[in-house]
Amino acid sequence: MKSIASILIVVALLGGCSDEQEPKQVYLTDILEEGRTVPIGNGFSIFVEKKDGATLRGVRITKKQPDGSEVRMEAETLVISQTTDKISLRMSDVTIYSGSSIRHQSVMVMECATVFDTKFKKTISECKKAIALNPDDVEAYYRMAVTYEDVWKYENAIAAYKKIIALTPNDPGAYCDIGIAYDKSEQYADAIAAFKKAVALKPDYANAYNCMGLTYDKLEQWPKAIAAYRKVIALQPSGEMTPRLRQRIFDIENRD
Repeated sequence: MKSIASILIVVALLGGCSDEQEPKQVYLTDILEEGRTVPIGNGFSIFVEKKDGATLRGVRITKKQPDGSEVRMEAETLVISQTTDKISLRMSDVTIYSGSSIRHQSVMVMECATVFDTKFKKTISECKKAIALNPDDVEAYYRMAVTYEDVWKYENAIAAYKKIIALTPNDPGAYCDIGIAYDKSEQYADAIAAFKKAVALKPDYANAYNCMGLTYDKLEQWPKAIAAYRKVIALQPSGEMTPRLRQRIFDIENRD
């Protein structure tokens, strides 16, 4: 689990710079919010129940694997100590879930070197050069959008997705992607509009309905969330998302 946590810190500290400025360090505690799952790029996300200065309580760190599985680490508390060149983590009452394996550890302590965003700047520079040579290079815009999302620059990502939509106005995937970026930046009305456009272009687009349901869920628009989730289940009755969505519908319908 140490390698996964180390990767987490590397990813979490990328970003926070414009293309023209020198990279700036991002402090992990600053980007996390109470009661909200925060994506930090490369399939990682962090949920924190409560922040108390540098001490985080009720922490859940997840990493989506390429095969669709998930590795999850839950800790009662996480204390973060960060300088310009090092970050220290001390977690207590840790449970690690990986496939069918469950492992407990009373205390986990790690130290990682902080990382600056040279890779981010290189990727964006490459994309800009490709676009300068071919302003219709959809692949370059897409790579740019994903790179901006990975470092939480959602407005930049949205601008890149808008370019993609202008070039491929009938691509439902582009509308779903921009919808996800809108959702991450808490522009929920725009997210819903984008997901609706995606399913209008592709009525059997299960992932767009799922994303729409998640956004409605955040807005506590329960009937609309349930309707979207049920559409996913109807489209993919044996799909990987179906058990989770059935459970979520049950939880919503039986909420206090």
